[in-house]
Formats: sequence, structure tokens, C-alpha cells
Amino acid sequence: MQFAAVKIVEGDTSDHAKSVNDARTSIIQLLGGAGLVGGLIYTVRSFGLARSTQRAERFTKAVGQMGDQESESVRAGGVHSLRLLALEDAGYWPIVEQTLCSLIRERAADDGRIGAEVQAALTTIGERPDKLRVSRRPLDLRGVYLPKANLVGANLQNAWFDHATLIGADFTDARLTYSVFAHGNLENAIFSNADCTSVDFSDSVLRKAVFYKATKDSADFSGSDRTGATGFDGLS
Repeated sequence: MQFAAVKIVEGDTSDHAKSVNDARTSIIQLLGGAGLVGGLIYTVRSFGLARSTQRAERFTKAVGQMGDQESESVRAGGVHSLRLLALEDAGYWPIVEQTLCSLIRERAADDGRIGAEVQAALTTIGERPDKLRVSRRPLDLRGVYLPKANLVGANLQNAWFDHATLIGADFTDARLTYSVFAHGNLENAIFSNADCTSVDFSDSVLRKAVFYKATKDSADFSGSDRTGATGFDGLS
């Protein structure tokens, strides 16, 4: 009987030691896993910071290229760099839009020619997504000189073109909702199949402009000169 009791105690001690050892192993594994997770979190945060820094540097470099006074191709390259940046990170779209609008206002001078960087900027702006989670201001293109500009299919909703010269510009299939063209020169401009809902064309020149199948609901044409313009059947 004494021998049996001793064996039982020894068995209990062995089981206890095994339990303690297992618990220690589990704690070590848990701590190791926590360390691994912490390391991964640190790595992800570091990677995100590096990418953010890299994008900021790319933005600064692109703006510097756009300010080049010698080469039109360098300026156009800067525009394309901004486009790629905005496509990678939608959060850059608002500032890219405003930067490109500044370039257009500066470079779209009254010399009868649209430079490569200006057309590239217009094309990039026209690709802007409809909805963003970040705030967005109207496109400020007031007073620009863009004769025969190619704006086919462009997304130019809520854009300000007040007092702009857009003679012969092509807005076919463009989205222009809530945009303003007041006091602008749009002679011979093409708005075929464009969405001109709630657009302000007041006091603008629309001689020989084409509005074939354009949506003109709630558009304001008060005071505009529509001599020879087409697509206004039933609209006084």
C-alpha cells in the first residue's frame, strides 16, 4: 500500500511538471507570435510611410518639371507623372486637378496654339473620377484660351469656364453638369451628345455651335447668341 501511494504521488508530480512545461511552451509561442505580429505591423507601417514619402517626392518633382521654362516635353512629362500618381492614389486627385488648372491658366495664352503640356493636362483632368471620399473644389479654368481644344468624353462637371475662349472646342460626349460658360466665346464649339444639365451658358457666344442630342435640362442660355447653332429645336 505504501508503494502504491508513492507511485501515485510520483505520477502526479510528473504530470504537474509536464503541465508546467507545456504552459511555458505555449507562453513562449504566444510571445513569439505577438512579436511576429508586432514586427509585421511595424513593417507595414514603415512600408506605408516610405510609399507616402516617395509619392510626396514624386509630386514635388513633377511640379518642378511642369515649371520648366525651356522644354515643352519636360512640362508634358511632369503632367503625365501627376496623372500616374493620381491613378495610384485617389487622394491626390483634388490637388492634381488644381495644379493642372493652374498650369492651363498660365500656359493657355492667347497665341492661337495649345501646347502639349496643356492638352495633356486637359486630358488628365478629363479622366477624373466622378466621386471621391475627399473634398473637391470646382475646376477653375476661368478666362482660358483654348481654341479647338480636344475635350471629347471629358469629365468636366462643376468646372468654371467663365469668360473663356473655346472657339471650335470639341466637347462631344463630355460630362458638363453644373459647369459655367457664362460670357465665354464658344463659336463653332461641338457639344454633341454631351450632358449639359444645369450648365450656365448665359451671355455666351454660341454662334454655329452644335448641340446635337445634347442633354440641356435646366441649362441657362439667357442672353446667349445662338445664331446658326443647331440642336435647339423647341428651345426658345
